[in-house]
Amino acid sequence: MATDPHYHVLIILETSREYGRGLLRGISQFSREHTHWIIERPPFFYQVDNSITDDFNLVANGRIDGIIMRDINIDLPESMRRLPIVYASYRDDKITDKGVRIFTDDRKIAGEVFNHFYERGIQNLAFLGYMGMFWSKSRESAFGKIADTHGLTVSCLELETNFRDIHEIHSTIGNWLNTLNKPVGLMVCNDDCGQLALTACRESGLQVPQDVSIVGIDNDEFVCGLSHPPLSSIALNLEVAGYEAARCLDALMAGKSLNEPVIWIKPTYVVIRPSSDLMAVKDATIIEAVKYVYDNIDKPIQVNDLQRELAIARRVLYSKFKQNLGCSVHQFIKKVRVDKIKVLLRETDLTINQIAQKMGFPGADHFAKYFRSIQGENPAQYRQNHRRD
Repeated sequence: MATDPHYHVLIILETSREYGRGLLRGISQFSREHTHWIIERPPFFYQVDNSITDDFNLVANGRIDGIIMRDINIDLPESMRRLPIVYASYRDDKITDKGVRIFTDDRKIAGEVFNHFYERGIQNLAFLGYMGMFWSKSRESAFGKIADTHGLTVSCLELETNFRDIHEIHSTIGNWLNTLNKPVGLMVCNDDCGQLALTACRESGLQVPQDVSIVGIDNDEFVCGLSHPPLSSIALNLEVAGYEAARCLDALMAGKSLNEPVIWIKPTYVVIRPSSDLMAVKDATIIEAVKYVYDNIDKPIQVNDLQRELAIARRVLYSKFKQNLGCSVHQFIKKVRVDKIKVLLRETDLTINQIAQKMGFPGADHFAKYFRSIQGENPAQYRQNHRRD
């Protein structure tokens, strides 16, 4: 351990992906609050051989007290193995007693994607992932299990990670997608894979989202924005996990023991972009009903309003919603309005009272009760947990 009151912490996380950047934001927050940390982060960009040998030399020289690193499969020197380590690995799902592990909650992630498709009436499902990546296989398995509970199946394709011909990959994906029943909801293992799928669709003449509706994971705004059309994606609480990783490492460096060696990264919400913004139903009444709800999203719509607008019996309306969207009219209206409220809470500076007024609620108490019945937390709690400044 260090002889001075500071801990020297070696960080080996990539910044080219949102996963690493998100964790680093959380670690940075912890470091700002706990100034006894000194971050050692070698400038990889300037290393000609792209190695991390110099990082190991730092350890050998006794300058490092703890490590947060990306890959558990690196051949670590013995001097490094003895240090407290938090692993954010992507190649190995084994939990060891030699450090803390960061995992994504793939069951909940897959559930968010499934619900996004299911609420839009999409029942043909597919998954695109990578061979040899346990996290990709885990997400594929979770998606398949959730679909199975609803009597649905998932078509799957795994890509090699060491491909050399990008056009061949696009062709492989496009040929596979063309064999699937349309419209199909495609869950991809991450946003990079989603960008491959979107390009494959363009080159194969498949329309997005009309033929293929695509949702990625990580909400990497650079990748999602560079895609055409922009890619919908699952946002993860990476900053929270990064902060918790730093907290755990700090405890280990202080000689404390931890009861739970796993930090879970959980999904927060679906960031809906044009790649999946489509209701895949053919019933003209439902299409008209959905349009009316979205057009009047800031009003306290009731089932009676839809009845009058569509000139349809209440019983028939309920039957059509259940058959096409798997929910009642009231549940659909409430879900759509709460989704809009969540966007306002995350992305605007409006106060809770201003949002309640904007959405047509008689008061903040009624607004909070309405929101809590769907989301399970108060509007203020949701804003605190999910807002990204």
